[in-house]
Amino acid sequence: TYFWFCGAVAALYYLVRRITGKKWLAALGAIMLICSPRIAGEAFYNIKDNMFFSLFLISLAAGYYYIKQRRTSGLALFTFLSALCINTRYIGGIVLLFVALQFALGEIRKGVGIGKGIWEGLKICLLCYVFYFLMTPFLWENPLVNTWRIIASFSDSGDGIMSMMYCGKIYFSDDLPWHYLIVWILITTPVMVTVLYLAENAYCIKRMISLRREEIKFFLANEENLFCFFVGSIVWITIAADIILQPIKYDGWRHFYFLYGPFLFTAIMGVHHLTEWTKGQAEKTKCKTVAENVCLGMVILSCVANFFWIVGNQPYEYLYFNPLCRGMETEFERDYWYVSTYDAVEEILRMDDSDEIQICCVCKTVTLFLEEAELSRVEFVDDMASADYVILQYRAATVDELKALCENMQMVSEKQVDGLPIYTIYSAQ
Repeated sequence: TYFWFCGAVAALYYLVRRITGKKWLAALGAIMLICSPRIAGEAFYNIKDNMFFSLFLISLAAGYYYIKQRRTSGLALFTFLSALCINTRYIGGIVLLFVALQFALGEIRKGVGIGKGIWEGLKICLLCYVFYFLMTPFLWENPLVNTWRIIASFSDSGDGIMSMMYCGKIYFSDDLPWHYLIVWILITTPVMVTVLYLAENAYCIKRMISLRREEIKFFLANEENLFCFFVGSIVWITIAADIILQPIKYDGWRHFYFLYGPFLFTAIMGVHHLTEWTKGQAEKTKCKTVAENVCLGMVILSCVANFFWIVGNQPYEYLYFNPLCRGMETEFERDYWYVSTYDAVEEILRMDDSDEIQICCVCKTVTLFLEEAELSRVEFVDDMASADYVILQYRAATVDELKALCENMQMVSEKQVDGLPIYTIYSAQ
């Protein structure tokens, strides 16, 4: 999983380097991604959502490479990666559609005709399907019928319903407020990235409004401009679709981590346009120079602060909340991966040298990571009354509700991340 994340970092560097022509900005973008706590942290163990995030960003880079180079090797690389991306999550097809559309528009602008231009775009989709077919054994037995089943399942949100803490209330995953995704993105994304993203959107809207009709056509005829427009629109289209369709979501916004690639790319383009605004000594004013230096300084300080936060709280990076949420962290889901179970069990084994210890906790997969000597001393039980120790992990419940369950037990330890409790150990003795 981390290998693919490294590939995503390289893909972001490539996109920024090729589109802006600035190596330092590409390096800054790569550093911003590495210093994004939740995304970088889950790159070590989230084999589905973070894998999809990486493939989504890599597919975007491969798509841009093909659009610019128009080589057979680029086509094969892009369609293979797109098939892999779609195979991970069907929504990955949005990259394929955008690239095929932009390629078709480029061909039409060359004067080949609308029909041939559309056919060129369809050929990209067909080749992607060939790769998807080869890597999906389910299709081999009955390709047409099973392909239709896959298409029909796009709207199937699944039947797994769970309760989650959001804004201090318990919600079921199929009945979440419309603003759920927006709020999670705002409170867990580094503030500087969000500010730059919104500034770039404001800049683009202002620029589009100020352009005349002929200038808009010229603007969109530029391959870099059109590609950036498509990438930026992915975030808004997906959020709008989420609000309208209300699909089932689990554990924060991990199912939508793929949006962070376009989100961060757009933010980096905000830095690019700021530096372009102040470019040229003849046009540069003292005010603009100060604005540029302050912005770049804040971006670098944000990366440094996030880096030290990651180092100090590893492996709990996925519990990062930005300053906008300061004081309200307890009103949201926390250790939904139950990573803290291992630390809690290890702490109990250090505190208690008994040969047999009965522990009550929700997640028991920790047995996969314990040494044989440790497993021989531990027995996991479901009944709190018969347990020697109870590990409380704050998921889908408030702190007061959980601690009330152990009011007759003695609290012996509590683990906190950035002042946020993630587990509490209670002893029956």
